[in-house]
Amino acid sequence: MNETDIAEARQRLHILRGFEVAMSRRDEVFETVEAAADADEARTKLSERFDLSEHQAQAVLSLQISQWSTGMREWRTAEIARCEELLKGADPA
Repeated sequence: MNETDIAEARQRLHILRGFEVAMSRRDEVFETVEAAADADEARTKLSERFDLSEHQAQAVLSLQISQWSTGMREWRTAEIARCEELLKGADPA
């Protein structure tokens, strides 16, 4: 695996972990977004309340409603495992 592949896998894993946080606290995420005045405030509040990076919070805001389904959650869990496997043995960032 080259450096570009490693960087992409790390970034993907970072975003997927943000999704997992949001999925596990879905009602709180929806309340936070609904209470925000606009997308910028929602992103900031998601970052603060759920300890998400700006990239993770933006990715959560960009999720379509269909991506909150059980099937997609199962796919994300498998994708996290795949990324972690790809990164095994890679030099730490």
